[in-house]
Amino acid sequence: DDKKKRKEVDYEDTDEVIEWRTLLKRYNELLRSSLIDIPEQEKYLARFEKNGKPRIENLKNIHVRRSFSRSSWDCNGRFYGGFWIRINKEQRDKIHIDGEPTVSFDFSSLQPNLLYAIEKTQPPSDDIYDIGLSQADLVMNEDANRPPYPIDSPKYFRDKWIKPLVLMSLNAESDAKTCGAYLDKQDNGHRLKRLKHTEMQQILDAFRNVHPTIAKYVSADAGIWLMRMDSNICEHVIRTMTDKNKPVLTVHDGFICKRRDAYDLLDAMTTGSYKIVGKPLSLD
Repeated sequence: DDKKKRKEVDYEDTDEVIEWRTLLKRYNELLRSSLIDIPEQEKYLARFEKNGKPRIENLKNIHVRRSFSRSSWDCNGRFYGGFWIRINKEQRDKIHIDGEPTVSFDFSSLQPNLLYAIEKTQPPSDDIYDIGLSQADLVMNEDANRPPYPIDSPKYFRDKWIKPLVLMSLNAESDAKTCGAYLDKQDNGHRLKRLKHTEMQQILDAFRNVHPTIAKYVSADAGIWLMRMDSNICEHVIRTMTDKNKPVLTVHDGFICKRRDAYDLLDAMTTGSYKIVGKPLSLD
Protein backbone atom coordinates (compact mmCIF):
# COMPACT_ATOMS: atom_id res chain seq x y z
CA ASP A 1 0.00 0.00 0.00
CA ASP A 2 1.56 3.31 -1.11
CA LYS A 3 -0.06 5.07 1.83
CA LYS A 4 1.71 2.89 4.36
CA LYS A 5 5.26 3.67 5.40
CA ARG A 6 7.71 1.16 4.00
CA LYS A 7 10.61 -0.11 6.05
CA GLU A 8 13.61 -2.27 5.34
CA VAL A 9 13.98 -5.50 7.31
CA ASP A 10 16.91 -7.79 7.94
CA TYR A 11 17.02 -11.03 6.00
CA GLU A 12 19.16 -14.14 5.63
CA ASP A 13 21.43 -14.31 2.59
CA THR A 14 20.31 -17.68 1.21
CA ASP A 15 21.56 -19.14 -2.05
CA GLU A 16 18.34 -18.05 -3.72
CA VAL A 17 18.66 -14.46 -2.49
CA ILE A 18 22.27 -14.32 -3.66
CA GLU A 19 21.14 -15.61 -7.06
CA TRP A 20 18.47 -12.87 -7.27
CA ARG A 21 21.03 -10.20 -6.39
CA THR A 22 23.53 -11.54 -8.90
CA LEU A 23 20.93 -11.47 -11.67
CA LEU A 24 19.89 -7.92 -10.78
CA LYS A 25 23.52 -6.80 -10.88
CA ARG A 26 24.04 -8.34 -14.33
CA TYR A 27 20.74 -6.92 -15.58
CA ASN A 28 21.50 -3.40 -14.36
CA GLU A 29 24.97 -3.56 -15.88
CA LEU A 30 23.37 -4.41 -19.24
CA LEU A 31 20.91 -1.52 -18.90
CA ARG A 32 23.71 0.92 -18.02
CA SER A 33 25.70 -0.17 -21.06
CA SER A 34 22.66 0.47 -23.29
CA LEU A 35 21.30 3.77 -24.52
CA ILE A 36 17.68 3.90 -23.39
CA ASP A 37 15.94 7.11 -24.37
CA ILE A 38 13.08 8.88 -26.11
CA PRO A 39 14.78 10.61 -29.06
CA GLU A 40 12.74 13.81 -29.13
CA GLN A 41 13.14 14.27 -25.38
CA GLU A 42 16.09 15.64 -23.50
CA LYS A 43 16.91 14.40 -20.00
CA TYR A 44 13.50 15.05 -18.48
CA LEU A 45 9.91 14.18 -19.37
CA ALA A 46 6.85 15.86 -17.89
CA ARG A 47 3.84 13.82 -16.88
CA PHE A 48 0.85 14.16 -14.56
CA GLU A 49 -0.10 12.11 -11.53
CA LYS A 50 -3.66 10.78 -11.14
CA ASN A 51 -4.38 13.68 -8.77
CA GLY A 52 -3.41 16.14 -11.50
CA LYS A 53 -0.11 17.14 -9.96
CA PRO A 54 2.77 17.49 -12.45
CA ARG A 55 5.82 15.28 -12.11
CA ILE A 56 9.13 15.36 -13.91
CA GLU A 57 10.64 12.01 -14.90
CA ASN A 58 14.40 11.79 -15.25
CA LEU A 59 15.10 9.62 -18.30
CA LYS A 60 18.46 8.73 -16.77
CA ASN A 61 16.68 6.73 -14.07
CA ILE A 62 17.19 3.23 -15.45
CA HIS A 63 18.30 1.35 -12.32
CA VAL A 64 15.96 -1.54 -11.51
CA ARG A 65 15.36 -3.09 -8.09
CA ARG A 66 13.22 -5.97 -6.87
CA SER A 67 10.80 -5.31 -4.04
CA PHE A 68 9.13 -7.79 -1.70
CA SER A 69 6.33 -6.96 0.74
CA ARG A 70 4.99 -7.82 4.19
CA SER A 71 8.42 -9.03 5.33
CA SER A 72 7.99 -12.13 3.18
CA TRP A 73 9.71 -13.52 0.09
CA ASP A 74 6.29 -14.87 -0.95
CA CYS A 75 4.69 -11.45 -1.37
CA ASN A 76 5.16 -9.11 -4.34
CA GLY A 77 8.69 -9.53 -5.76
CA ARG A 78 8.05 -7.28 -8.75
CA PHE A 79 10.75 -5.23 -10.47
CA TYR A 80 10.62 -1.45 -10.08
CA GLY A 81 12.73 1.62 -10.74
CA GLY A 82 13.06 2.33 -14.46
CA PHE A 83 11.45 5.52 -15.74
CA TRP A 84 9.48 3.51 -18.32
CA ILE A 85 7.26 2.04 -15.60
CA ARG A 86 5.89 5.46 -14.62
CA ILE A 87 5.14 6.92 -18.05
CA ASN A 88 2.10 6.20 -20.21
CA LYS A 89 1.92 3.76 -23.10
CA GLU A 90 2.09 6.46 -25.77
CA GLN A 91 5.36 7.70 -24.27
CA ARG A 92 6.72 4.16 -23.84
CA ASP A 93 6.06 3.42 -27.52
CA LYS A 94 8.57 6.15 -28.38
CA ILE A 95 11.43 4.58 -26.41
CA HIS A 96 14.53 3.61 -28.39
CA ILE A 97 17.27 1.24 -27.24
CA ASP A 98 20.73 1.86 -28.65
CA GLY A 99 19.16 4.10 -31.28
CA GLU A 100 16.75 1.39 -32.46
CA PRO A 101 12.93 1.49 -32.28
CA THR A 102 11.27 -0.84 -29.82
CA VAL A 103 8.24 -3.11 -29.63
CA SER A 104 6.21 -4.15 -26.59
CA PHE A 105 4.30 -7.28 -25.66
CA ASP A 106 1.93 -7.80 -22.74
CA PHE A 107 0.39 -10.83 -21.10
CA SER A 108 -3.36 -10.71 -21.63
CA SER A 109 -5.40 -10.26 -18.41
CA LEU A 110 -2.41 -11.58 -16.48
CA GLN A 111 -3.73 -11.96 -12.93
CA PRO A 112 -7.12 -13.50 -13.84
CA ASN A 113 -5.40 -15.89 -16.26
CA LEU A 114 -2.90 -16.84 -13.56
CA LEU A 115 -5.85 -17.80 -11.37
CA TYR A 116 -7.31 -19.97 -14.13
CA ALA A 117 -3.91 -21.62 -14.54
CA ILE A 118 -3.82 -22.33 -10.80
CA GLU A 119 -7.28 -23.89 -11.03
CA LYS A 120 -6.15 -25.87 -14.10
CA THR A 121 -9.06 -24.80 -16.26
CA GLN A 122 -9.88 -22.34 -19.02
CA PRO A 123 -11.83 -19.08 -18.80
CA PRO A 124 -15.27 -19.16 -20.45
CA SER A 125 -14.21 -16.71 -23.18
CA ASP A 126 -11.10 -15.02 -24.56
CA ASP A 127 -12.14 -11.73 -22.98
CA ILE A 128 -11.98 -12.08 -19.19
CA TYR A 129 -13.94 -8.85 -18.77
CA ASP A 130 -16.88 -9.87 -20.95
CA ILE A 131 -19.27 -10.52 -18.08
CA GLY A 132 -22.55 -10.23 -19.96
CA LEU A 133 -23.28 -6.86 -18.43
CA SER A 134 -23.74 -3.50 -20.12
CA GLN A 135 -23.93 -0.10 -18.53
CA ALA A 136 -27.61 0.01 -19.41
CA ASP A 137 -28.13 -3.16 -17.34
CA LEU A 138 -26.93 -1.47 -14.16
CA VAL A 139 -29.51 -0.31 -11.70
CA MET A 140 -28.30 3.25 -11.25
CA ASN A 141 -29.06 4.87 -7.93
CA GLU A 142 -29.79 8.37 -9.10
CA ASP A 143 -30.16 11.20 -6.63
CA ALA A 144 -30.82 14.90 -6.82
CA ASN A 145 -27.17 15.78 -6.29
CA ARG A 146 -25.83 13.70 -9.18
CA PRO A 147 -26.47 14.38 -12.86
CA PRO A 148 -27.74 11.40 -14.90
CA TYR A 149 -25.02 9.24 -16.38
CA PRO A 150 -24.54 9.19 -20.14
CA ILE A 151 -24.35 5.74 -21.69
CA ASP A 152 -20.71 5.04 -22.52
CA SER A 153 -19.49 2.89 -25.38
CA PRO A 154 -19.15 -0.84 -24.58
CA LYS A 155 -15.35 -0.49 -24.84
CA TYR A 156 -15.26 2.41 -22.39
CA PHE A 157 -17.54 0.54 -19.99
CA ARG A 158 -15.26 -2.50 -20.20
CA ASP A 159 -11.95 -0.62 -19.95
CA LYS A 160 -12.86 2.08 -17.44
CA TRP A 161 -15.53 0.42 -15.30
CA ILE A 162 -15.24 -3.37 -15.36
CA LYS A 163 -11.52 -4.03 -15.87
CA PRO A 164 -10.08 -1.71 -13.20
CA LEU A 165 -12.74 -2.71 -10.70
CA VAL A 166 -12.01 -6.42 -11.18
CA LEU A 167 -8.24 -5.93 -10.94
CA MET A 168 -8.62 -3.87 -7.79
CA SER A 169 -10.81 -6.60 -6.32
CA LEU A 170 -7.92 -9.06 -6.66
CA ASN A 171 -5.79 -6.73 -4.56
CA ALA A 172 -8.36 -5.87 -1.89
CA GLU A 173 -9.61 -7.68 1.20
CA SER A 174 -13.31 -6.94 0.78
CA ASP A 175 -15.81 -5.61 -1.73
CA ALA A 176 -16.10 -2.40 0.27
CA LYS A 177 -12.34 -1.83 0.06
CA THR A 178 -12.43 -2.67 -3.65
CA CYS A 179 -15.05 0.00 -4.27
CA GLY A 180 -13.19 2.50 -2.11
CA ALA A 181 -9.95 1.88 -3.99
CA TYR A 182 -11.72 2.35 -7.33
CA LEU A 183 -13.13 5.71 -6.28
CA ASP A 184 -9.75 6.82 -4.92
CA LYS A 185 -8.17 6.22 -8.33
CA GLN A 186 -10.65 8.46 -10.17
CA ASP A 187 -9.68 12.06 -10.90
CA ASN A 188 -11.36 14.69 -8.78
CA GLY A 189 -14.46 15.96 -10.54
CA HIS A 190 -14.73 12.96 -12.87
CA ARG A 191 -18.21 11.47 -13.03
CA LEU A 192 -16.90 8.01 -12.13
CA LYS A 193 -15.85 9.52 -8.80
CA ARG A 194 -19.57 9.66 -7.99
CA LEU A 195 -20.32 5.97 -8.49
CA LYS A 196 -22.14 4.32 -5.62
CA HIS A 197 -20.90 1.14 -3.95
CA THR A 198 -24.17 -0.60 -4.84
CA GLU A 199 -23.53 0.10 -8.53
CA MET A 200 -19.98 -1.25 -8.39
CA GLN A 201 -21.24 -4.25 -6.44
CA GLN A 202 -23.37 -5.24 -9.42
CA ILE A 203 -20.24 -5.46 -11.55
CA LEU A 204 -18.38 -7.56 -8.98
CA ASP A 205 -21.37 -9.89 -8.60
CA ALA A 206 -21.63 -10.29 -12.39
CA PHE A 207 -17.92 -11.14 -12.58
CA ARG A 208 -18.35 -13.80 -9.88
CA ASN A 209 -21.32 -15.28 -11.72
CA VAL A 210 -19.47 -15.53 -15.03
CA HIS A 211 -16.24 -16.76 -13.40
CA PRO A 212 -17.34 -19.10 -10.56
CA THR A 213 -14.04 -21.01 -10.73
CA ILE A 214 -12.04 -17.99 -9.59
CA ALA A 215 -14.80 -16.16 -7.69
CA LYS A 216 -13.23 -17.13 -4.35
CA TYR A 217 -10.22 -14.93 -5.14
CA VAL A 218 -12.29 -11.75 -5.64
CA SER A 219 -11.78 -9.32 -2.76
CA ALA A 220 -9.66 -11.94 -0.99
CA ASP A 221 -6.22 -10.24 -1.03
CA ALA A 222 -4.94 -12.55 -3.77
CA GLY A 223 -2.97 -9.89 -5.63
CA ILE A 224 0.01 -9.86 -3.30
CA TRP A 225 0.92 -13.48 -4.06
CA LEU A 226 -0.19 -13.26 -7.68
CA MET A 227 2.42 -10.52 -8.08
CA ARG A 228 4.97 -12.99 -6.70
CA MET A 229 4.00 -15.44 -9.44
CA ASP A 230 4.18 -12.92 -12.25
CA SER A 231 7.50 -11.62 -10.89
CA ASN A 232 8.88 -15.15 -11.28
CA ILE A 233 7.89 -15.07 -14.95
CA CYS A 234 9.51 -11.65 -15.22
CA GLU A 235 12.67 -13.00 -13.58
CA HIS A 236 12.83 -15.76 -16.19
CA VAL A 237 12.45 -13.24 -19.03
CA ILE A 238 15.13 -10.96 -17.58
CA ARG A 239 17.55 -13.87 -17.09
CA THR A 240 16.94 -15.28 -20.58
CA MET A 241 17.38 -11.94 -22.35
CA THR A 242 20.33 -10.87 -20.21
CA ASP A 243 22.10 -14.16 -20.97
CA LYS A 244 21.72 -13.22 -24.65
CA ASN A 245 22.99 -9.69 -23.98
CA LYS A 246 19.68 -8.29 -25.23
CA PRO A 247 18.23 -5.51 -23.02
CA VAL A 248 14.57 -5.77 -22.10
CA LEU A 249 12.50 -3.29 -20.09
CA THR A 250 9.92 -4.68 -17.68
CA VAL A 251 6.48 -3.19 -17.03
CA HIS A 252 5.07 -5.84 -14.63
CA ASP A 253 2.74 -7.62 -17.09
CA GLY A 254 4.68 -6.67 -20.20
CA PHE A 255 8.07 -6.03 -21.72
CA ILE A 256 9.81 -3.73 -24.19
CA CYS A 257 12.73 -4.70 -26.44
CA LYS A 258 14.37 -3.76 -29.71
CA ARG A 259 12.21 -4.72 -32.68
CA ARG A 260 14.84 -7.13 -33.95
CA ASP A 261 14.76 -8.96 -30.58
CA ALA A 262 10.99 -9.51 -30.66
CA TYR A 263 11.17 -13.25 -31.38
CA ASP A 264 13.56 -13.85 -28.46
CA LEU A 265 11.32 -11.88 -26.12
CA LEU A 266 8.15 -13.71 -27.16
CA ASP A 267 9.92 -17.04 -26.71
CA ALA A 268 11.15 -16.01 -23.23
CA MET A 269 7.64 -14.91 -22.19
CA THR A 270 6.11 -18.16 -23.42
CA THR A 271 8.69 -20.42 -21.81
CA GLY A 272 8.61 -18.35 -18.63
CA SER A 273 4.87 -18.70 -18.17
CA TYR A 274 5.07 -22.42 -18.94
CA LYS A 275 7.84 -22.85 -16.38
CA ILE A 276 5.98 -21.01 -13.61
CA VAL A 277 2.32 -22.01 -14.14
CA GLY A 278 2.59 -25.07 -16.37
CA LYS A 279 1.08 -23.51 -19.50
CA PRO A 280 1.84 -20.68 -21.92
CA LEU A 281 -0.26 -17.64 -21.07
CA SER A 282 -1.97 -15.67 -23.83
CA LEU A 283 -0.32 -12.48 -25.08
CA ASP A 284 -1.72 -9.20 -26.37
